[in-house]
Amino acid sequence: MFGMHAWRIALVVVVAGGLVAGCADDAPPERSASETSKPPAQAQPVVAFDDGFGIVYVMNLNGSGLEPISPTGPNPAADGVYSADATVSPDGREVVYSGKDGLTKYTLSSGATHLIRADALAGGPAYSADGKRIAFLSGRTIYVMNSDGSNARAVVSGETPDDMEFTPTGDELIYSKNGYLVQIPIAGGEPRTVLRDRFFNSDPEYSPDGSTLVFASNRGGNNGSELYAMPAKGGEITSLTKTYAVDPTFLPDGSRILYTRAVDSTKEPVNDLESSRQSQVASMNPDGTDQRPLTPPNQAAQKPSAGG
Repeated sequence: MFGMHAWRIALVVVVAGGLVAGCADDAPPERSASETSKPPAQAQPVVAFDDGFGIVYVMNLNGSGLEPISPTGPNPAADGVYSADATVSPDGREVVYSGKDGLTKYTLSSGATHLIRADALAGGPAYSADGKRIAFLSGRTIYVMNSDGSNARAVVSGETPDDMEFTPTGDELIYSKNGYLVQIPIAGGEPRTVLRDRFFNSDPEYSPDGSTLVFASNRGGNNGSELYAMPAKGGEITSLTKTYAVDPTFLPDGSRILYTRAVDSTKEPVNDLESSRQSQVASMNPDGTDQRPLTPPNQAAQKPSAGG
C-alpha cells in the first residue's frame, strides 16, 4: 500500500529542496515587483494559499482582492525565490510563509516583509489560536517560537513528523507521523497516539471549539485521499468528501472548512490522481455538504489558511 504522500505525486514534485505542485496546465505569468508589493483590499476573513509553482497569494473570502505577496518571476523555483506554506495570523493582519531563506512575515496593511526565522529548511508554519506562537518544521524537528520569531525551541526531534497544527487551547500540537496522528504538549511530555489504524492518515485539524478532528486519509479505496471527521475524544469516523482532498482548515468561526482538491480539465473534482489536471482550493460545511470552489477556475491553488 502506498502512503499518502506517494499518492500526491500528481500534485507534488520535490525539486531543489522545496515542494512544487505540478498542478496546472500552464506556469503562472511573470509579475512585476510592484504587483507583489500591493496588499489586497481588506475584508474578513483573509485567505492565503500557494499555487504550487512558488508563489503565495492572498484573497478575501468573497473572492476579491486576489494578489501575490511573495517574490515572483517566470520560474520561481529556478530563480531561487520559491515560496509556499502560507499561514494567516488569527487576526487576519499578517501572513507567514516559507522561502529559500526561512520564514517570512508579510503585513497586509503595508505590504512590508521581514524574515522572522533564518533557516532554509524551515517550512509548514502554523499559528496558535491566540496568535502568540508559531510552530514550524525544520528537518526532522518540530519547533515552537514566539510569533515574532524569538525563543524557538524543539518540541519533537529525531522523528519524521509532518502536517502539524496547534490544538485550539494552544498548549499541544497534533501532527502526522508515518500515517498515524499524534499529539504532544508543547511544554514537553510524552506524545500520545490519537489515531492509528491500517490506513494512512495525515493533515489533522481541530475545529475551533475543539469538538471535532478533521483529517485526510486513504480509507476511501481510491488512488488518493479524502477528508474525514471524528469526535475529538474518539468515536465514529465519517466521510466528508468522496473525491481527492487534503489540507483541511477551518474558518476562524468554524462555519466552513477550506481544503485542497484535485480537478480535471473541466474543473470537476476527481478521486483518481491520474485524472487530475490542477489543484483547487474549495470550501464546504463542517458536515461535508455544500462543496464548492473558492479560488478562480484557472488559478492553481493549494494549502489554504484563513484568519480574521
